[in-house]
Amino acid sequence: MRPRALGRAGWTALTVAAGTTLATRVWFETLPARWSFSTLDLFQFFYTTAARAGMELSHGRLLLWNPDVGLGTSEVADIQIAMLYPPNLLFAVLPAAWAIEVVTAFHVTLAAAATFLLCRQTGLCIASAAVAAVALGAGQALHMLSGWTAILATFSWCPVACLAARALGDAPGPRRGLALGAVLGLQVLAGYPQLHLYTVACLPLFAFGPRPWRRGTVRVAGWIIAAEVLALALGAVALAPAMAAVGASIRSRAALEPWFYEILPVRLASYRAGLAAPDLDARAPLYAGVLVPLLALAGLVARGAAPRLRVPAIVLTAVAIVFSLGRATPIFPLLWRLPIAHWLTGPYKWTYFAAFGVALLAAVGTESLAGAHADGTAIGWGRRGLWMALGAALLAVVPFSASARLLGALTLVGLGVGLTRRRPALVAAALPVGAFVAILAGYDARTLRPKDDMGYFTRYAPAYHYLAARQAEGRTFLLMPPLAIAIRQGEIEGVAQVNTYESFFGARLFAYLGAVTKGAQDPAQHPRMTALLRAVGARFVMTPHDAHGWLAGFGLERVLTSPAADVWRDAAVLPRAYVARDVVVVSSAGALARIGDPDIAAAHAAVLESEEDVPPAVAARDGEATVTLEEPTSVRIAVRSAAPALLVLLDAWSPDWRATVDGTPVAVRHANVLARAVAVPSGAHEVVFRFVPVAFYAGAAVSLVALSGSVLAALFLVRRGRVRAGRRRLATA
Repeated sequence: MRPRALGRAGWTALTVAAGTTLATRVWFETLPARWSFSTLDLFQFFYTTAARAGMELSHGRLLLWNPDVGLGTSEVADIQIAMLYPPNLLFAVLPAAWAIEVVTAFHVTLAAAATFLLCRQTGLCIASAAVAAVALGAGQALHMLSGWTAILATFSWCPVACLAARALGDAPGPRRGLALGAVLGLQVLAGYPQLHLYTVACLPLFAFGPRPWRRGTVRVAGWIIAAEVLALALGAVALAPAMAAVGASIRSRAALEPWFYEILPVRLASYRAGLAAPDLDARAPLYAGVLVPLLALAGLVARGAAPRLRVPAIVLTAVAIVFSLGRATPIFPLLWRLPIAHWLTGPYKWTYFAAFGVALLAAVGTESLAGAHADGTAIGWGRRGLWMALGAALLAVVPFSASARLLGALTLVGLGVGLTRRRPALVAAALPVGAFVAILAGYDARTLRPKDDMGYFTRYAPAYHYLAARQAEGRTFLLMPPLAIAIRQGEIEGVAQVNTYESFFGARLFAYLGAVTKGAQDPAQHPRMTALLRAVGARFVMTPHDAHGWLAGFGLERVLTSPAADVWRDAAVLPRAYVARDVVVVSSAGALARIGDPDIAAAHAAVLESEEDVPPAVAARDGEATVTLEEPTSVRIAVRSAAPALLVLLDAWSPDWRATVDGTPVAVRHANVLARAVAVPSGAHEVVFRFVPVAFYAGAAVSLVALSGSVLAALFLVRRGRVRAGRRRLATA
C-alpha cells in the first residue's frame, strides 16, 4: 500500500469496521436475551465498578479507596477497573449501561479497523481486508466479551499493536517505535495485563515477517523492547499498585486454587462446536459464519500467496489453538511451574487470538481465490482441488446448520471451479458482503444474546433504599444466593457492604466470607456465624424473603420485609469505632477462629495477632471513641480514655493506611482479622487515619514522566520531519 493512500485506507477501514460493528450490535438487539457467564461478571463486577468510578470522576475525584466494598478496599489496586483508561472517561458523562455499549462498540470497531489496515499494509486488496474486518467485527469472539469489558478493551488493542509492529518492521525508527509504545501503553491501562503479555509475544510474527533473520532484525527487536519498556512506564500508574496488592490476594501464587489454572477448559472438540454456531458460553468462540472458515482454509493452502500475512497468521492460529488447550498439552503445565504462574491462568483466553488469526487467514484466502489483486495472486488448480476437498471435509465434520452447509457447498463449487477468473473483482467484492450476511444469519433465537437486566438492580430496590437511609448505623452483610444478587450493588446504591466481589480479593476477606457462608449453612455453626458478623460491625443482614428465620433466635430483629428480600438489624454488633475493653492476642492463623467466639463482641474486645508488636496495657473499661470526620481517604476519631488503650476502627486494614495520634505517627495493627487498630495514651486525643497509596503515587510519577517524555519526543520528531521536508523542497526547487 502506497504511503499517500494511508489516509484513504484509514477512512475505508473505519467505515467498514464501524458499519459492521454497529449493524451487528443492532441485530443483537432484535434477539431474545438470556443469562450467561458474561452477564454474571458484568453485573457482579464490571457494571458496578464502572458506574461507581464514573460517579467519582463526574465529581472530579479518583476512586482511590472505596469504603462501600468489604470493610473498604483499595480500588487503585484493582487493575481491571481501569479508571485511568481514556475511553472509560465516558462513564463520567453517560449512564453506565449506555457507556458500556458505546465502549464495547468502540473496541470492536478498533480491532476490526486495525485488522483491515494490517491486511492492506501487507499488500491485500480492499475486498480481502474487508473480509478480515467483517470476520472479527461481526464474529462471536469480540461480541462475547461485551460482558468482560476489561478483557475486550485489552484484546482490542492486539490488532492495533500488530499493525504498529508491522509498520515498525518495514521502517524501524523512533517515530514508529514510539507509536508502538503508545499502543501497548494504552493496552496496559485497559486493565488485563495477561492479554498484554500474550500480545507482546505475538509482535515478532508481524514485525519480522516470514523471513525473521533478514538484515535489520536486531534493530527491530531493539525497538520492540524499547516500546514495551515505554508501555510499562506509561501503564505504571495501574501496574504498580496491582503488583503491590497481588501478594496478599487470592490471585497470589500461594493462594490460587488449582482449579483456577484451567477455568473453562478448552479441548479440540470445543473448536468444532465453536465454528459451527454461536453460543454465549462457548469455550472456543470462533463462530464467524460458514464462509470465513472456508476462506481461512483457502488461505492455509495458498502457498506463496501474501506471505507477509499468511505465514504469521498460520503461526498465530496454530500457537493460539495449542496454548488454549491447557492441560491437554505439556506446555501450560510447564508454564504453571514458573514464578509468574498466577499471571498465566485460564488458557481459554488464547481462543480470541485464534479468532484473530482465522480472520487474517480468511483475508489471504479471499485474495488467493478471487485473484483480484493487481499482481494476479491466485491459488493454482491443484491447490484449489485440495481446498475443495478440505472444505468438504470441514462441512461434513463441523455441525453447521443445513442452510450454512448449502451455502458452503455453493461457495466451494463456485470458487473452486475457477469462475472467479471471469470477474475476479466482482467476486472479491461480494465475499465480504456474503460473509457478513452469513454471520448475522447464525445469530438466531437459539443463540440469544447476553441478558441486560437479571433483575439485580430493581428486585432488591426497597431493601437498598431502606439501608441507604441508615448508613450511619453500620454496614450490611448480604446473606443471599451469590447468583441471585449483584454483590457490589451496594456501591451504586450508597450502601456499605461487608461481603463483595472483586478481582484482587484479599485472602483474609476471602477466608472470612467463606467462614460466614459455611456457618449460615450449618445450624450447629449459627452461633459462630453471628459472632463473626458482630466482630466486624455488620449491623444489618439482608436475606431472601422469609428465609433464615433462625436469626431471630440470636437477637436479630426483622426490620423490613419486601417481596424479594428481608432486612434484619443486630443491636449487639461492635460499633465501627470503639475503645477495646479487653484484648485477646492469638496467632494470625488462629485469629479467624477467635473472632467467631460470641464473647468477643459481647465484651467489646479486640483480637490482635502475636506476630505484630502488641502494645502493653491496651485494655480500657471506660474509653469512648467518636468518628468526627469521614472521607473516602481520611477518617478522624476523637478518643477519650483514663488509661492507655487500644482504638479499633472496623475498616479494612491496608499497608497504605497511615495513622497519627495528635499528629504523631503510630503503628497500625490488624484487629479482628480484617480491621485496624492503634494504641492511644490516656486522656483525650485525636486519631487520624489517612490513605496513602504509595505504589499508586510512585506509578503515577513514572507514568507522568513517561507521558511527558513521549509527548516531547513526538513533538521533536514532528518538527524534525518538517525541517527535513522543507530542506528537500528547497533542494528540488
